[in-house]
Amino acid sequence: MGDATKLNIRIRMYRQGLGDCFLITFTHPGGLYHMLIDCGVLRGTEKAQEEMRKVVTNIAETTHSRLDLVVATHEHWDHLSGFLQARDLWDTIDVKEVWLAWTEDADPSNTFARQLRESRKQKVANLCGLVDDSQSGLDDSTRQGLTAILDFFGDPPGLDSKMTTHAALEYITAKPNGNVKYHTPGQKIEQLPGVPGVNIYVLGPPTDQKLLFKDQPSAKHSEIYELNGAMTLAERFFTAVDGTEAAEQACEDGASCFPFHKKYRVELADAQNDRFCIANYFGKDTSMAWRKIDGDWLDAANELALALDSDTNNTSLALAIELVDSGKVLLFPGDAQVGNWLSWQNLMWSAKDKDGQPREVTARALLNQTVFYKVGHHGSHNATLSELGLELMSRDLVAMIPVNKAMAQRQGPKDADGKPRGWNMPFPSLLSRLKKKTRGRVIQLDDGVPERVIQFDDGDTDIKPLSEAEWEQFKAVIGEGPDNLYIDYTINDA
Repeated sequence: MGDATKLNIRIRMYRQGLGDCFLITFTHPGGLYHMLIDCGVLRGTEKAQEEMRKVVTNIAETTHSRLDLVVATHEHWDHLSGFLQARDLWDTIDVKEVWLAWTEDADPSNTFARQLRESRKQKVANLCGLVDDSQSGLDDSTRQGLTAILDFFGDPPGLDSKMTTHAALEYITAKPNGNVKYHTPGQKIEQLPGVPGVNIYVLGPPTDQKLLFKDQPSAKHSEIYELNGAMTLAERFFTAVDGTEAAEQACEDGASCFPFHKKYRVELADAQNDRFCIANYFGKDTSMAWRKIDGDWLDAANELALALDSDTNNTSLALAIELVDSGKVLLFPGDAQVGNWLSWQNLMWSAKDKDGQPREVTARALLNQTVFYKVGHHGSHNATLSELGLELMSRDLVAMIPVNKAMAQRQGPKDADGKPRGWNMPFPSLLSRLKKKTRGRVIQLDDGVPERVIQFDDGDTDIKPLSEAEWEQFKAVIGEGPDNLYIDYTINDA
């Protein structure tokens, strides 16, 4: 892997489908250090368990069943499923340390984190109940859309299943005998035991509620969820479908969860036994069906479920790995979305340079030095900032996108006719800009080793593609595993 006196970093992206699993191996004069970031694949993937078992088998073989560090970025199935789908194999792997975001901290003193987790758990349960209730008023398209989004959290509550994101986190955090760290942005710089010349900076998730719940780059309606203060549309919706006595009381106490106050509403069971309702709503004459508004308030269900999904993405533990000697930075943001990225802008640390001299490090400086970017959320439109993100990165940038486009289109929500609407991953304009920013060095999970770009499709000549010699140098540090199991990219700290 290069000069034994230098630090070399091999980044292995597994190709299990639509999901994240990255094994980073640091080769240094003292030996090897293995760091795993996430291990999962989207629920509904064909032969998902078989694929994840292949991945974990390779992880065990490569690391001799010893991982120095496991990072679980956030509680989504496509990042955590492998810890359960290959649990018996994980039982044989020694894990020294596990890192999670502060949002997963179960310490009773971390009130906000506990509130976040309990709120997320209840919302998922409420949406699952809505999907399972044949009398809920959901149309087939909305039901299918909700199901596709809920797949990110594992098996639905109520199935008495242990295959959930929460169970996956419980399993992996129990492995290192309590050596679990919860990270807050801007905290002290982390270093890897025994590995010289590596600093790790925690960028996100933000502790600011407004940024934590900001998933879209819009000046209006930028906050979708709010834990304190008046209920937002989303909070009113989830309270309305809760069904508990406390939730019903909250609605009647002025939260306006329903379109009409309780005294003006007729419960469905009562309506079905009422003469007027039978004649005008449940009779054979369907000409007046347009008057029914029973389920109209549910039309926002898909949008609100997407908001829940985005809020979970925004709790991603985002890390910048700095190679001190060269100043090169590797960026692993999980599925961080707009608010997470924006929160990095004012972060600053006190560090030392390669000669031991003190220096100040800002998030902007780290972005300027970023030579490797694990593209956020499979290349979705709102998980990579432009001016405050990609445009700041180095001209030597290489990007890896853990996406399977066909699977994204097949597994996504469906339209009213039952046809897949899919997720637009990778987002076309983002992919185009990534190819130009990297001068063609975009490694996509479902494509493997990229073909050399001869000319950019926008005709702009400001950035030129790599020369043939430069392209050969790039290809020389890429390797593919057997049966398309993984693709490697190696960086020399020189």
